[in-house]
Amino acid sequence: MYWWNVSKLAEDFQQDRVDEKERFKYYLATSIVAGSISQLVSFFGWAKPLHLITAAVILPITSIGIALCYRANRGNDNADFIGRMVCLSWPVCIRLFVLCIIISFMVGFFVQGCCVGLYIGPETDMAAVTRSIISEYISFCYLIFGILYFICYYWMLHKYVKIIASSK
Repeated sequence: MYWWNVSKLAEDFQQDRVDEKERFKYYLATSIVAGSISQLVSFFGWAKPLHLITAAVILPITSIGIALCYRANRGNDNADFIGRMVCLSWPVCIRLFVLCIIISFMVGFFVQGCCVGLYIGPETDMAAVTRSIISEYISFCYLIFGILYFICYYWMLHKYVKIIASSK
């Protein structure tokens, strides 16, 4: 696996010397680095413990999910792992995106209902405490939501990669 020499990797591709296992390694490494960078950028400057927990949990889920998908792809044909993962990711992401929107609206209505029910004038200390509790509740929901999203994402990819690999 090359860490810096892109020209040599391109040459290996030209000579058809990059097998599926090597492609898997590149895909896994890229996913881990991209996930780490996106977590750092997302939370830079205002990271809370829940954000750090989310990042610490999502990265192993990504590693395990990709490894399980790779194992499923080795089924009967062990071919085109990266192509399958990239192409299947699109409709899986669309499905999960729609599901996330629906769940977000439901959570939003619940939180809004709580806010209306707990509203105490803006000048009281209780209002500040209530806003703080709601803020922590929303952060916790994002933690659970993020973890469940990635678990569902890799579960669905695994399911379809396995179907493809076993049908050949």
